[in-house]
Amino acid sequence: MNAPPLQVSSEGGRIEIAGRLDLTSFRRLLATIHQTVADQGFGEVTLDFSDTTRAYPGPMLAVLASCVRLHDESDVEFFLVRPNDRKLRRLFSNANWAHIVSPDRFAPSGWQPTSVMPARWFTSPDEQHQIVDRIIDAVLSSPAELTRSSLAAFEWAVNEITDNVLQHAGSPQGGLVQLNHYPSVHWLEFAVADAGKGIPDTIGTTRTPRRCGTHWTCGVAGAIQRETMSNSGMNTRRRTVSISSSNRKPARSDPGRLAGQPE
Repeated sequence: MNAPPLQVSSEGGRIEIAGRLDLTSFRRLLATIHQTVADQGFGEVTLDFSDTTRAYPGPMLAVLASCVRLHDESDVEFFLVRPNDRKLRRLFSNANWAHIVSPDRFAPSGWQPTSVMPARWFTSPDEQHQIVDRIIDAVLSSPAELTRSSLAAFEWAVNEITDNVLQHAGSPQGGLVQLNHYPSVHWLEFAVADAGKGIPDTIGTTRTPRRCGTHWTCGVAGAIQRETMSNSGMNTRRRTVSISSSNRKPARSDPGRLAGQPE
């Protein structure tokens, strides 16, 4: 049964998120956060995910990056309420999402399986290299059986996209990255997000950033996807890179586990 579409409502400094938070809907949540902080002037905001039924890494990282930027630049305090759904509640902790939004309330994720990586910040070249090494080690330890060309493409994508965050985001918060593994379909995915200015602003171009995705093919059955999204004065870029060792249909993020079966 499909999860209901996203519904976002707000009253005062409390924002309630119900239904499915995915790539088609997360900008509504970003817009509501922006309106609550910038238009209504609230300095304390509660993100209530009690009735959320699905949440995916790419959209979640974009939301987290924006919240941290607002905290650092505008002194906005965010509080998070985890979903009522048991599996999704566990995902918010395992993926480190709860800690990133409310570090005083939620401890960092202690879940460190070899083939995945919970959401992590990187703000310097040294941290970027450590994360790239961690991701490649996770890929090599996974049973995905990647071809040499697919592995090379994946490593190139991780380096290129994380480096772009440091070079072009213009954000002191740096970027967020998360690695996911779907063993049933031999699928690896990492998502990167930041809340910075983006490449067009940093290179001085007047062209409008494209909202559509750009796709490349990597190796036999790999795919790299990049999407640029802007909303309500918050430029939040979310990139997802997926690579597969089979010709099966790409997996979607499991709402219950960081590494798990697709829906």
